[in-house]
Amino acid sequence: MIKILHRHTRELLFVYPRDTFIGQDLRGFNLEFADLSGQDLTEAIMEGMNLDETEFSYATLIGAKMARCSLREAIFDSTDLTEAKLDNCKFSMTAFVRAVLTRADFSGSDFEGVTNFTYAIAIGTKFRNIKKIGSPIFENIDCGGADFTGTDLTVISEGDILDANFEGAVLDPASKEYLEKILRKEIK
Repeated sequence: MIKILHRHTRELLFVYPRDTFIGQDLRGFNLEFADLSGQDLTEAIMEGMNLDETEFSYATLIGAKMARCSLREAIFDSTDLTEAKLDNCKFSMTAFVRAVLTRADFSGSDFEGVTNFTYAIAIGTKFRNIKKIGSPIFENIDCGGADFTGTDLTVISEGDILDANFEGAVLDPASKEYLEKILRKEIK
């Protein structure tokens, strides 16, 4: 059994009846505000859930299925989301600092407000057809080979993509030209 605590108050939310989350369907559980730090949620199914303010720091979510989730103010600090399915999700004030997002799929998602990707590894990640991109922080992110097809990146400020790597990324022409100017320090 696994005890799930409230992220802020540390009060017990519930006791998960199994010894592992690996491959489990968690859609029947209320994980809003849950502290899942350090948990192994490899291939867990959480599609369509409200995961607002859920803490996933240092968790393993390799191949997790999280499409159509609400993840406002969720924290993924140093989380492994390799090949996770996060398409058509709603993010706002979400932190992916030092997260591994390799080959994850964020296609069709909404990044309203600030989303922090500082030091994230997003190699081969899909950011296709993002609905809103608000104010992402791409400082020191590695987006090598990431796919931004259909996503307008011209809203990103120069200060938010310091030392970012977009080498080999698939970009729409306007976004590519804009990012190249920023990275060459032509836009300030």
